[in-house]
Amino acid sequence: MELSRPEVETVMAKLGIFRNPSGDDHDEVQERIGVREIAALFEEEGPSLEEVKEAFYVFDGNCDGYIDAGELGDVLHKLGLVQLCEVDCRSLIQAFDDNGDGLIDFREFKKLVEKSFS
Repeated sequence: MELSRPEVETVMAKLGIFRNPSGDDHDEVQERIGVREIAALFEEEGPSLEEVKEAFYVFDGNCDGYIDAGELGDVLHKLGLVQLCEVDCRSLIQAFDDNGDGLIDFREFKKLVEKSFS
């Protein structure tokens, strides 16, 4: 499954990761993404399961049910956020990888989003 940049931007906008607060044509994107930033774009009552799934599959490029370091790096690069080496992407994943397999599965991703609303 391939996503175009506009499709990725739409989903990421729902997550609050891709922003342009000045309203001009220049992309202003934050370089660090945390739980609060992810939560900020969902509706106040929290994201629907469908929104969480949609966001997850933006990152899960090969649709195998897991986000690996390469997929994370690819999405961040496509969005123009940062260009991280694979080691840095692995470190980001490790922060949310409950079972220690080096991947983020949907359950871990959903837990990350849910924690941001508690």
